[in-house]
Amino acid sequence: MPLSRGQDFECTTRTLTSQEYGLLRGQLDAIDSFASNYSIQTVGIPVRFTVVNDDNGYGDIITQTDINQSLANLNNKYQSLTGFNFVQCGETSYIKKSDLQNIHITSHSYVSSAINVYVAASSGSWADFPCTFSQGSCDLDNRVFLSGGVALAGPSFPHEIGHHFGALHTFEPFVIYNYPVEPDQIDHPYDGENGWKRELVIRVTDPSKEFETPNAGNAGDLVWDTPVDCAPGEDKKAFYPSSTDPFYPGCMDPANPQLGYVCASGCTFDYNTCTYTGDYLDYNQDPLTPPAIGTLGSNLMSYWGVCRDHFTQGQAQRFLFYYVNQRQAQYDEPLCGNWDDEVDFWGTDSGVENVTINIDHPNDDRYCNATTNQAGDFDGIIYENTVTSDVTKLGSGPQNTFTYSDWIEGITTYDLVLITKHILGIQTFDSGYKIIAADANNSGTVTTLDVVIFRKLILQKILELEDYDQPWRFVPEYIVEDFSTAFHSDPFNMTFGGTTYNNEAPYLVADWVYSIADGNNGKSGFDAIKTGDVNGSAEPEFGPEGPGEPVLLTIEKTIVGNQAKFDFKVEGFVEGAEAICPP
Repeated sequence: MPLSRGQDFECTTRTLTSQEYGLLRGQLDAIDSFASNYSIQTVGIPVRFTVVNDDNGYGDIITQTDINQSLANLNNKYQSLTGFNFVQCGETSYIKKSDLQNIHITSHSYVSSAINVYVAASSGSWADFPCTFSQGSCDLDNRVFLSGGVALAGPSFPHEIGHHFGALHTFEPFVIYNYPVEPDQIDHPYDGENGWKRELVIRVTDPSKEFETPNAGNAGDLVWDTPVDCAPGEDKKAFYPSSTDPFYPGCMDPANPQLGYVCASGCTFDYNTCTYTGDYLDYNQDPLTPPAIGTLGSNLMSYWGVCRDHFTQGQAQRFLFYYVNQRQAQYDEPLCGNWDDEVDFWGTDSGVENVTINIDHPNDDRYCNATTNQAGDFDGIIYENTVTSDVTKLGSGPQNTFTYSDWIEGITTYDLVLITKHILGIQTFDSGYKIIAADANNSGTVTTLDVVIFRKLILQKILELEDYDQPWRFVPEYIVEDFSTAFHSDPFNMTFGGTTYNNEAPYLVADWVYSIADGNNGKSGFDAIKTGDVNGSAEPEFGPEGPGEPVLLTIEKTIVGNQAKFDFKVEGFVEGAEAICPP
């Protein structure tokens, strides 16, 4: 995806707190010591990609070629300085769900052992810092969000990966400019121990300056060989005001303080020539041009759009330090792609879209979240053979909640007829899937009460099935493959591992512990059952049995004392069915 010269996809990675900045500054000696003793070697860095578009599939079209080119771009920027070799971890996950075009996607697509890259138009571009100085949990600190395909293709991707390895913006800090400098201000070049030190342009001691000693490497981005920088933008003008503005240095009109910051930005740039054109001055009143070291506007941790093209040696030392001391232990490249299967509608090869599988392990804290694509395929990682799986089809309501349409999908009076036939023994179900679908109250049995409940749902006297937390149920494929006869005979009364279960299907529950010896054996996925839909009409291509002919079903209710009697009469049937329950 080509970039125009002026495109600048601003990073929204959060600013460190002053305490976090102090923690990072406290690690500088360790970084220097590490750099003097480390020999660069090629190391694999696994990267897992998730592309999220809206409900209709609208968004950037990201192909495998785009993914390959983005990895090549990363390796071009990192490999010679660090030895990092970025490789794709498993297959790209494609998800169509508007509500997941933000941070919530991690609950639906995530692995513990790789960099998780999410490409979504509305996400913004940002990354997690290493938890060793960011004071956050080390769980979920391995995410990178990219705002669409342009961010994936351009400098934003290596920029965000820089944050992943501990790099700050070259223009730090984001603090209101205040000159003359007061002794206790938060960005004092020397004394900002509890804040952010504003970096000086000088690189050698100059007694003629107000601040005569260089502070490079201990201020700004805390890297010794990056040039002093600033950030463009109307919203940042108070941080880097124009030195020729009438309200410099205060940036506010004393006569009209209610107007806020009214000065012009001193940080401007010609994107056509990649040339800095601003007049921002540091606290020695020195301009940024010509830069003391390097070429201003080309560092990848700056905000200078497509003009960014390189890192420095000092930045690379920081990348390597946090790789060895934190990131290396997180990555596990050999596991990538060890679990690849699909979720199909029962009895078919039709995939079910937007089904999230959350995999946990009893003996390993690492975990995986995966969501099926339009074809029902998913890709993830299992960290040990013993697993538990929580499987949910995303709802159509806000924040993926379930609507009445989700609950009623596939349920008609014809299903009530088929359930009634099964109860009466006229035409019993030949499939364990149908028996599970017919259980309206999660009792592990199929009775006339189930017919009553489904009828209430059809008539909208109830809007959901109160005994379930979602409209769908999911059977691990191995159950059907390895216990086929028992499953199709009665899925609620089966024996596993020497234990016989009565009137329950434990494998449908999220805390069911089972084994996946081979995640690519073709039976490590799930079969989807829409509760109430015994004839399969919710199946994407309209099910194996079709809709059937319309059938008139009459249910007569009679109150006798403290009991309610229901008589079921189906047109064309000689016998009826009866249920007695509290009114």
